Amino acid sequence: MNTIKGISGKISGLIFGLVCSLVIVGCKQNAQHSIGADISFTPQMEARGSVYYDENNQEKDICLIMADNHFDNIRLRIFVNPEAENGYSRQGFCNLDNTLKMARRIKTAGMSFSLDFHY
Repeated sequence: MNTIKGISGKISGLIFGLVCSLVIVGCKQNAQHSIGADISFTPQMEARGSVYYDENNQEKDICLIMADNHFDNIRLRIFVNPEAENGYSRQGFCNLDNTLKMARRIKTAGMSFSLDFHY
């Protein structure tokens, strides 16, 4: 009796392994990869004078540079109250207005964005 249970368990394990392998192969064939980055800090850096250059040493919007280099998704952080005492930014970076401006730049460059909420 133990032999039958052992064989049955091995067969079940093999079938499970085969099904998992087929699912993984199927997923891998249809997988889409994304290249992304968190550039929520960009407006803050630009306010301090940062500028960005493409591979031809031409000044260019960082969103366009990233899109030209195959980035397709950008993470943005939005804080409920970044100006709060001990908050992210007394100047309001990563607030609703700044995040909307950044989202428009990202969409204009042809990329999508993910929004992370911080409380």
